[in-house]
Amino acid sequence: MANQPYIVIMAGGLGSRFWPMSRQKRPKQFLDVLDCGQSMLATTIERFLSITVPKNILIVTHADYLQQVKEACPMIGDGNILLEPVRRNTAPCVAFASAVIYAKDPKARIVVAPSDHWVADSKAFETAIQSGIDHLEHANDLITLGIQPQNPNTGYGYIQYDSADKEVHLNRSVFDVRAFTEKPDKETAKRFLSTGEFLWNSGLFLWRAKDIKAALASHLSEVHDAFFKEIKSWLNVNTYAINYGVLRRIYAQCANISIDYGIMEKADNVRVIPSAFGWSDVGTWKSLYALSEQDYMGNVALGDLVKMYDSRDNLVVQTKKGKVVILNGLKKLLIVDTEDALVVSKIDREQEFRQIVNDLKGEGLSKFL
Repeated sequence: MANQPYIVIMAGGLGSRFWPMSRQKRPKQFLDVLDCGQSMLATTIERFLSITVPKNILIVTHADYLQQVKEACPMIGDGNILLEPVRRNTAPCVAFASAVIYAKDPKARIVVAPSDHWVADSKAFETAIQSGIDHLEHANDLITLGIQPQNPNTGYGYIQYDSADKEVHLNRSVFDVRAFTEKPDKETAKRFLSTGEFLWNSGLFLWRAKDIKAALASHLSEVHDAFFKEIKSWLNVNTYAINYGVLRRIYAQCANISIDYGIMEKADNVRVIPSAFGWSDVGTWKSLYALSEQDYMGNVALGDLVKMYDSRDNLVVQTKKGKVVILNGLKKLLIVDTEDALVVSKIDREQEFRQIVNDLKGEGLSKFL
């Protein structure tokens, strides 16, 4: 099909909340976290093959992960793997990929997606994405997909949208966004759900190349100028070869800022599609527990030699072979046993893992990260 959209997959994160399974050398997106036979990145790529062709899929990752991307996604050409020299959050990542696409087609429609999310209903997902793509045929909007919340989750950001006097057609309707809210506390999340006006922020975005360029120029001018105004300094606009020496200098000057904070919370042409397709960012151990098959006592055991006695509502992840793990009389624990790290935690405190990782780094224990 002609005029197919571009897909930008962001695959450079560290997955620190999934430590000690997710490591700096091999983070979450390259792991088979859900035991489905392939990495989360490969599953994400597969999900988009019904929407576009492989040559229109770009993967943005850290330079250290080039070989892992090639192994996970052999159908993606080397020229479609964009390497960030340093991590600067999602705004520079989006600007980098969007500039490459803009050089090819300023009117190109772009879908930006994380590499490590879970989708239960691929057909409903495709419907939602296609709805956004179709909307961009006649609009200059910046679109995000908002997920119908199932519970007052404090691990997600929320989107308040204007649904007054309109019937919401899940995965199809496009609405104005009133506000973006960072991760709330439990009581605030409950209040959000009671109003019926809030959606989970999925981190999925759709726009045209020229429109995200305009938004960057208006709200993040330094990032815009670095990637678009100076594009011929780092990108051969005929062959699309990248000068990574110049790109390294550009990234060194970029602020560490998210696309949500830098653009979506400030632009006046932001829209949302309320969606329901069985989504999770699989961002925490608790979300993995919720997605996994539980036994009659509510336990999840991911490993070959895990035995539980008089124990309930536990998640045990065993990656080291040849060791038996026994739980006796325990409840609501997370236990992760790897080659060089053992974690025992209350499962409802796994939001603290990012701080734990930072503490280990500060104490000179980076070899365990």
